Amino acid sequence: MLQTLGAAYNVAQLSHQHLSPLRAFYLATLGGARALGVDGQVGRFTIGAEADFIVLDLRATELIARRTARSRTPGRETVGADDVGR
Repeated sequence: MLQTLGAAYNVAQLSHQHLSPLRAFYLATLGGARALGVDGQVGRFTIGAEADFIVLDLRATELIARRTARSRTPGRETVGADDVGR
């Protein structure tokens, strides 16, 4: 999935578009589930939902930390439905 997100970022750059890491992650999770009509079962952490996930350390490398810090809105640590338009 991370390779797919990377490819989406590259395509956006070639099209002179911006794809933030949070927007890409939303599209790969809840956004994708909504597009497929399965957001009641997958795409979010909620009781009763199916889950297949990994935990990412957003400070694992200096580059990841810098890109993550640059993409965040101050005081906001989550991704949700309001990120759809970003």
